[in-house]
Amino acid sequence: MTAGGIGLILGTDPQVEHIVRSLGRPYTLVPETSLRAMAAPSALPPALLLADVREKPRLLAELGAVRRQHPNVGIVIIARLDPKLMLEAMRAGITECVTEPIDVDQLKTALSRLGTLTPTTRGEVFAFLGSKGGVGTTTLAVNVASVLAKTGEPVLFADLNLAYGDAALYLGAEPRFSIIDALENPTRLDFAFLKNILAATSCKVELLASADRDPGHPVDFRGLHNIIDLAAQHYRYVVLDVPRSGRAVVDPLEKADAIIVVSNHELSAVRSASHIASILRGRYGSARVSVVVSRFDSRSEISSKDIEAAVGERIRQTFPSDYRLALDALNKGRPLVMDNHTKLAATIHTFAKDLAKIAVEVQTDEPKSTGFLGRLTGGKR
Repeated sequence: MTAGGIGLILGTDPQVEHIVRSLGRPYTLVPETSLRAMAAPSALPPALLLADVREKPRLLAELGAVRRQHPNVGIVIIARLDPKLMLEAMRAGITECVTEPIDVDQLKTALSRLGTLTPTTRGEVFAFLGSKGGVGTTTLAVNVASVLAKTGEPVLFADLNLAYGDAALYLGAEPRFSIIDALENPTRLDFAFLKNILAATSCKVELLASADRDPGHPVDFRGLHNIIDLAAQHYRYVVLDVPRSGRAVVDPLEKADAIIVVSNHELSAVRSASHIASILRGRYGSARVSVVVSRFDSRSEISSKDIEAAVGERIRQTFPSDYRLALDALNKGRPLVMDNHTKLAATIHTFAKDLAKIAVEVQTDEPKSTGFLGRLTGGKR
């Protein structure tokens, strides 16, 4: 799997970026330090890599490693005319080689030719937004991400509550870094930096966690665009837990392929869901926005039909109420879809499969949690 656009590894010649910009295709400046991370099996490198190796022929080996691991990636190099280097490039699997002096038409032709042959796919971004607090948004988002991770594809979960979000608790993670670290270091943000600040989890979802502190200074929320774009280049699925207000809502939702508004049967939640869904449909289109109902209770005075009438659309999915199960999963720090075959777990599996249009087998893994008390003490006795 590869991500769309051109990954550009520059030398000192500004002409190269100018030529790429003139093509009108999206491109990303890629630090050479990211090549090693791109060669990982779980990485999603750009569909095309253009590298100026005239001053750094040693990059051929790392480009070759990317090509071996991801044979669909097209690689174009700009190099000096050197028979030995040309042989090394051929052995490394380099797709095209443009020698100096740079022929603009030749470079454009090489990039255009590869652009028609190379798939330009991007990871899917799913955003979950609660109509109010306490409706189970994080529970649903975490469990959907866990189901998607069972496909073996790379999954990133981003807790966009900048401070004091709960996703790390639900996933049993102990993050050392947070999304604030990414927002406070925009010039350092590349795939290698992103990987370094993610937290691993037992369900194989990689977590960009909320911080346990408020930002030290005003945050430039435009950085959320870059974070999500970068994640979508390298992960098959990106799941966002989105707060209900502020710029941290507007910016990431623009990047989402699907926006899930989570409600329950409470009147205040339904009224808020109706308001939020209406605004989002007007901004992003009806096809991207849907409403789901958590903690479904058929005995509620407010029926599903009442909710559909209020929100102006059909409810995409209802999830049965199982408060004790959800609480137990939270206390263990292990998503409930990992360990049981309850109706709630099965419904989440079905919803995740429908959302991503995939086939996922329901499977049970042996729990490895240290329990609630162990998590409070960091697993120490």
